[in-house]
Amino acid sequence: MAIALIVAVGAVTLFSGLGDERLRLQAQQAVSTLAGEDFNAEIGRVGISFAGLKLIGLSVENARLTASADGREVMQIGSARFGLRLLPLLRGQIELSSARLADARINPAAIRVEGGGQQLPVFDDKGLLDTDAALAQLFGGARRLIGLFDREDIDGIELSDIQIALGDDDNALLLVRSASLEGDAHGALALAGELEFRDRVSTVEGQAALDADGQTIKTLAVQLTSPLPDGGEATAKLSGSESAAGERLDIDGRVAALTIPFGQDGSFIADVDVAASMARGTAKVEIERLDIASGRSFWRFNGAVGPNPASTHPTYRFELVSDGSAVAPEGSPEPALPVVARLAGLWDPEARRLSVDEMGVRSSQGEVEGRAAAIFERGKSPGLEMALDVRDMPVGQVKQLWPWFAAGGARNWVLSNIYGGHVETGRLDLTTPPGRIGNGVPFGAREVSGSFSIRGTRFDVAGRIPPVRDGVGAVSFRGSDVDISLASGTVFMAGGRTVNASNGELTVREAHVTPVIGKLRIDVEGDAGSVLQLASYDPINVGRFIDLKPADLSGSVKGTVIADIPLQRSIPVESLDWRVDLDYENLSLAEPFDGQTITAANGNITVDPSKAVIDAQARMNGSPATLKLVEPLGAKPHRACAQHRTQDGRCRPRGHRAGPRRLAVGRDRGRTRRRIV
Repeated sequence: MAIALIVAVGAVTLFSGLGDERLRLQAQQAVSTLAGEDFNAEIGRVGISFAGLKLIGLSVENARLTASADGREVMQIGSARFGLRLLPLLRGQIELSSARLADARINPAAIRVEGGGQQLPVFDDKGLLDTDAALAQLFGGARRLIGLFDREDIDGIELSDIQIALGDDDNALLLVRSASLEGDAHGALALAGELEFRDRVSTVEGQAALDADGQTIKTLAVQLTSPLPDGGEATAKLSGSESAAGERLDIDGRVAALTIPFGQDGSFIADVDVAASMARGTAKVEIERLDIASGRSFWRFNGAVGPNPASTHPTYRFELVSDGSAVAPEGSPEPALPVVARLAGLWDPEARRLSVDEMGVRSSQGEVEGRAAAIFERGKSPGLEMALDVRDMPVGQVKQLWPWFAAGGARNWVLSNIYGGHVETGRLDLTTPPGRIGNGVPFGAREVSGSFSIRGTRFDVAGRIPPVRDGVGAVSFRGSDVDISLASGTVFMAGGRTVNASNGELTVREAHVTPVIGKLRIDVEGDAGSVLQLASYDPINVGRFIDLKPADLSGSVKGTVIADIPLQRSIPVESLDWRVDLDYENLSLAEPFDGQTITAANGNITVDPSKAVIDAQARMNGSPATLKLVEPLGAKPHRACAQHRTQDGRCRPRGHRAGPRRLAVGRDRGRTRRRIV
């Protein structure tokens, strides 16, 4: 303790002998040495500080750095402390051993290259990244830092609370919470620090070393690790070296559980791995590998990105190709689809617009082509523009390639209800401004639309109705409104019975609003037994009202079925409306109806949940007859009338073969009762 006090008193005496002006000059020289020759240092108050024998130093408050070229302020320094070596100090000499900067703010926009104009010396005269200049700055900076430790015999530099302004607002501040640089006289440098950007804290570690010649960077390695808002993590590793051919930098990055929210449509979650490189003379960033894995889908790209020399304003062009990708979106029942793909376009940093002007995805049996763009605004979800066209591609493959965030209602219906066949032509259009995606409001008709013409497919209508096979039709949508049309197809049922279907329409309005109920209208044609079997499925289920089996009928039938189709399982079948309107020819009943034998009937039957109305010309008990019958199906009693008109034109009651007959129909404990009056 006594020795430390003696040394401190001696240091104070030496500092006093050096004089305030010399201390100021030494402190100013120390700041200038750290900053480099392109900057001038101006310092405020200078003092001495003590923290043990090894921590005697100069303290500086309110220093600033200005650019030598134009005097613009580059850095404000709240406080700085420069550790001094004790033995030289006792001889009256000032030699630095360490430096500590705190409470500083750096303004990179004030740094100008010689000749003026461009921000930072890594851009060309158009403002585009010059990869050769960027490599020179990176390796040159590492070389200067190593040289600083070697030349000045400084052991370490510590930073704390250093703000770096990356833009004009506080949201663009990069905060160096803490960092340390350590070097030695053998050309080695180590870096460790903690950074904060928009409330997210990252860690950085790095090393650099000179070759034996003392001039060439033999190794350079930096690793950055940062958590993501939704629990994922991003890491980036930079490694490089210098050789006779020039500098080369390799970049390996990984983003685990990258999450892009899409509001009510869910989120896109993926793991992203990238391997890229920059080499002198190439004027581009080479992407050796870009892997994107999301669920069962996997995309693998390679390509390049670099300045676009043909553009009149600063833009970057890129091209990515893939020959080993597989598409299998979540919720799709189809197997994974192997594809090859190509994406090419431009990035406009001024407009913050990423344009994919050439986009193609090809499978073994077809291709999807189109274009897309993403527009970025700070603090908002990106705006999207997309136009996709498809021709002669299997339905299953188109389902795999349909973007999950575009027209979710229509997409979900197609995924669940259409199988097989080919899309002859198809198109999807999406246009949304920044901030629109994820705001909780479904896309409108002007934002998303599309249509697909399909042949040879299977339509699963809804409920327990058997699917329509060999279907020819179309799916179109605008916003959350969906229209499915069926030009023709065949319904195959148990037992081998079939019904031809045509002119079908299933419309769904406001598919985002529950309960979701579609409106079905479809023409059917077939033998009477098959049509009856079709009408026995939910939601119609005529078996609830009449005790007839398909084998009880013969003849031919055609007509129209109109029904509410529930697209959610929780909707009671009894609450749905429906109507069946059928014309029949040569219809015969195998069993007597109300005691009468009916054969060779030609006419119409219209059925809804409350009643069945029959109007026909038939043979009753072998005699020509006109039949008009209202059959009650609801809970309230009705009146029904049957007329048996003989060839002489007179109505005859049953049993007398003459006169009209009336059939009274009511309900008794759920059973229909009839009596002749």
